[in-house]
Amino acid sequence: PFLLLLIDWFFGLISKVKPGRKFTEWLFTRTRRKGKSIEKYEEIGLVIFVGIPLPGTGGWTGALAANIFGLRFWRSMLFIFLGVIMAAIIVTALSLMGTLAL
Repeated sequence: PFLLLLIDWFFGLISKVKPGRKFTEWLFTRTRRKGKSIEKYEEIGLVIFVGIPLPGTGGWTGALAANIFGLRFWRSMLFIFLGVIMAAIIVTALSLMGTLAL
């Protein structure tokens, strides 16, 4: 939860210098362009994005995306939590299937 609270402050801080401003503009533009599923489906897209257990997805990246897309704090917390639970269930199921196959 602290990431969702501090991310606005962090981006505001680094945007005060030219390289930081260029980086945040690039990051926000790229994320909005690549994040069509989150933008289209908002919270459900956030759950799916966080819930797919692949590198580059997860709670931290989901918090960053929620902030960039301007999703509300408490709803973002709820849907990131649901996505993390979904990822945990998927990883556990795949692990159990692997041990049963041995």
